[in-house]
Amino acid sequence: MNIEQLSELMPQLTSEDLNIISSRSLNNYFTLQSFSGDEIFIPKDDCLYIVVEGRVVITGFIEDHLEVTMEFQEGDCLGHLELLVDKSLDIILKGMPSATVLEVPMIRIMDSIGAQTLTGLNNLLNKAIVKNALKLIKKHAAKVNLSNEQYVVDFLISTGGEITYTSNEDLVQMLHIEIRTLQRIIKKLIAGGILEKEGRTLRIIDMRLARELLKG
Repeated sequence: MNIEQLSELMPQLTSEDLNIISSRSLNNYFTLQSFSGDEIFIPKDDCLYIVVEGRVVITGFIEDHLEVTMEFQEGDCLGHLELLVDKSLDIILKGMPSATVLEVPMIRIMDSIGAQTLTGLNNLLNKAIVKNALKLIKKHAAKVNLSNEQYVVDFLISTGGEITYTSNEDLVQMLHIEIRTLQRIIKKLIAGGILEKEGRTLRIIDMRLARELLKG
């Protein structure tokens, strides 16, 4: 794949990113994979996949082997890491009715560039992790009927126990809860010793209490 094609498929890449990729011929690592609804595509553990055409439906597992089905559109990212799915559990992809994804071998690329960073790729990965965590938690919440407090705690656990947001609107978009309700929930969790708020960062400070809350 040449640099021009890669730039079109991944507009998130900065000019500096493209220079690094070109100088090390890393563009040859990026490949397109196509499959139809009749085919099952099993993603590699160490790769990020970006949907460039069509829709993709995946079947995967979250905690306690709860099976979920999720849909991804053009521009969305997925893979074991982005879905927060344990590598020992399978996830399968199907095109609806067909799809093409860009396969990005994250580990191979990071090993090749060492201490350097592909800013656009890292930003894309971080956004995908948060976005997909929310999708999974919403699926999980719908199945087990979580309360608002449990939903917020479950989301925080799934994103590593901490989130940083730029504004109240950003926080609402992350959690899909009205801001006044969300503020009451945060105050309650802080008072309960589960959460702390430092500036625009929310952080779980007692994981034991957080998990006890999820158990009801």
